[in-house]
Amino acid sequence: MEVWELRLTWLGAGLLLAAWVLYLVSLRRAGTAKGGEETVASSGHRLGELATRLTLAAFAALAAVLVIRGLRAGHWPMATAYEFTVCFATAVTLAWLGLQVWAGEGEGGAFTVPIALGLLLYGLSMPPPARQVRLMVPALNSIWFQVHVTILALAYGAFAVAAGGGVMYLLRSQVPEESPAVEREPPVAGEPSGELWHPKPSNPGPHTHRGRRAELLMWRGVAVGFPLMTAGMLTGAIWAQLAWGRYWGWDLKEIWALLIWLVYLVFLHARAVRGWHGRPLALLTLLGFAVVLFTFLGTGWLARKVGLESLHAF
Repeated sequence: MEVWELRLTWLGAGLLLAAWVLYLVSLRRAGTAKGGEETVASSGHRLGELATRLTLAAFAALAAVLVIRGLRAGHWPMATAYEFTVCFATAVTLAWLGLQVWAGEGEGGAFTVPIALGLLLYGLSMPPPARQVRLMVPALNSIWFQVHVTILALAYGAFAVAAGGGVMYLLRSQVPEESPAVEREPPVAGEPSGELWHPKPSNPGPHTHRGRRAELLMWRGVAVGFPLMTAGMLTGAIWAQLAWGRYWGWDLKEIWALLIWLVYLVFLHARAVRGWHGRPLALLTLLGFAVVLFTFLGTGWLARKVGLESLHAF
């Protein structure tokens, strides 16, 4: 089964790479199609649909990897940094497949799929000993740990999609669409009505139809990720109480997880209460995901650098 696990992991990486290329070509064709060039736009749309199918196939391959890994290890496959990396990449593909339907935005795959691909390649680049199956240590042998890590992976996946939407918005806002001068464009499919979602245009870039779709993708990514992040922290506290006798111990990983939660809380507050739109929200999604990546990849390095101990293995 080990050979099949590795083959399926590389298959998932190859499918994600192919999907990314097709998303980029689709995005390029959609951006260059002029008013009467329906053939070019239609071709770009078909390529985008094919890219989504490849992403779905990649998700199936990675899900199979996790099943095989779990059968080999005899436990939920999230006991090592490598296993969580594969799970993180799987969660990004799942979040993208779901949120692109909910937000009605398919072009964001050009900015979200490479995140999953990068995570997968990072995991595959780990030295062989780090990718070996390991026994579950007693502290991790708890249903609360499994629920905690699974929920956090899903939250991180949703935040990755929001970050992809943020990159898309920032790039789209620099290239105004060619459209007649109108006071307002028709609402995006699935987008709520009201002044909060339809601000009066101040410049052509951030208020284009695609710009609002990218903002909707950001918003819904955070709307899904934030409650999952909250649930992940709560289940983590329960697991910590059972494993170490305290709900919160100011562990470095716990502090950075709290920072993630606070950044996205600011996003939600700024969006819903202060009425922020566009570029500030896009930058907040990028800041939040940068904190997510550092929490996952950098806290261990930081703990060693400053001489602190952490109870979290990854």
